[in-house]
Amino acid sequence: ARMAAAVRGAVGTWGLRTAGSPIGRQSAASTTILLPPGISGQELSAACRREFGVRLVPSRGAHGDGAVVWQHHGDYAEARCLADIAAVELMLARLGHAVRLGTGLAVAAPRLQEARPHAAH
Repeated sequence: ARMAAAVRGAVGTWGLRTAGSPIGRQSAASTTILLPPGISGQELSAACRREFGVRLVPSRGAHGDGAVVWQHHGDYAEARCLADIAAVELMLARLGHAVRLGTGLAVAAPRLQEARPHAAH
């Protein structure tokens, strides 16, 4: 749920929406991101994989090629989550989406920290 909150927070700062269940009942394992006009799921996922090694899955659902699925489960660690957010943000900008670089990380990092169990001192 922590990684999902970080990813969804970043997506919101980019002016994009997510698909699926209402807030509170969303999957902790993945997030479907609805892409802006002019950027296809195939294009974004291929560019992210080629340039940064980030794996997004082009949606094959109701949104056609206008969405990608971001999987954030299993051994998906905080550092990887933050690196992927930075990479996807940069690629969205390169593909022409008006995104302010750094905004995704600015929202995601505090969400990861807030949800982190505090270690005993």
